[in-house]
This record gives sequence, structure tokens and C-alpha cells, in this order.
Amino acid sequence: MFFSTENGFVMCNDGTTDSCISPLNYLFWLPFVFLGQKVFLQLFVLIVLDQFEANYINENNPLGIFSLFEDDFRENWIKNTTKYHSEKI
Repeated sequence: MFFSTENGFVMCNDGTTDSCISPLNYLFWLPFVFLGQKVFLQLFVLIVLDQFEANYINENNPLGIFSLFEDDFRENWIKNTTKYHSEKI
């Protein structure tokens, strides 16, 4: 059982400030931490690959469609601003 002393140190049952951690705790926490890291790393990679597929590999991706709209915008911008020397539409 742990308890706090007046100076804030946690003491074991025998009254010492030595480590009260059981070696069996490592059997739980080390695999827990490593599996948690693996799961979150896999989720991160999954999200990155999903966004890559959605924005670059797919034929109807937003970046490809944007380039089409960009070309139309440039043509219309040049056509409509030549009258005002590219200062306003």
C-alpha cells in the first residue's frame, strides 16, 4: 500500500522509499506501450495512404479538377483584365 509522507515522498509498506514496483508490472506495461504505439502508427499510415489515394491516384481527384478550373480561371482573368491593364476585373 502506498501513502504520502509530509515531504511528499511515496513510501512502501515497510516504510522505505525504495521502489515498490513489482517486476510483473513490466510484463503488462511494456507490451501495452509497444502495442499501443504500433496501433497508432498503423492508423497514421492508414490515414496518410488514404488521403494520398483520394487526392493523387483517383482519376476524379480534387487536385486534377483544380488544375482544369485553374486553366479556365487564367483564361478568363486575362480576357477580362486586359481592358483595365490587369488591375481589376
